[in-house]
Amino acid sequence: MFRNYLISIGMPKNFEELGAKKEDIPKLVEVLCRGDGRDGTISGFITLNEDDCTKIYEMMV
Repeated sequence: MFRNYLISIGMPKNFEELGAKKEDIPKLVEVLCRGDGRDGTISGFITLNEDDCTKIYEMMV
């Protein structure tokens, strides 16, 4: 499982280990999706909007 792999290489497995809190999510999403003049989405394998990114971050709380 990917999560187990990340843990095995010392990556944080949740927001607590990262030093972040649930109340940090709006700012994290803003920086991710609106930083550097972005239009509110990020692209890669699929395009994610701010709501998608919020839901992903909330899974890490």
